[in-house]
Amino acid sequence: MSAEHEPADCVIGGDRSVFDAIVGGQITGMVAVLLGVLAVEGDPELMVLTQRLFPGPASGPSGRDVVVGRRTS
Repeated sequence: MSAEHEPADCVIGGDRSVFDAIVGGQITGMVAVLLGVLAVEGDPELMVLTQRLFPGPASGPSGRDVVVGRRTS
């Protein structure tokens, strides 16, 4: 923490329901940004790094299944 009053490196903004969905693993931060329901000001790489803090959607109907050849793994 610094005593200097510098601007934040990254500010993430959105409705509480969006943050609840991110924390609950229903959506990722990147998907929320692409959908236009989450705004990022500053260094977007820092927003990407914050995704590691949250579980992300489980595989299944959410579309995160990985398809290799014609088999789903």
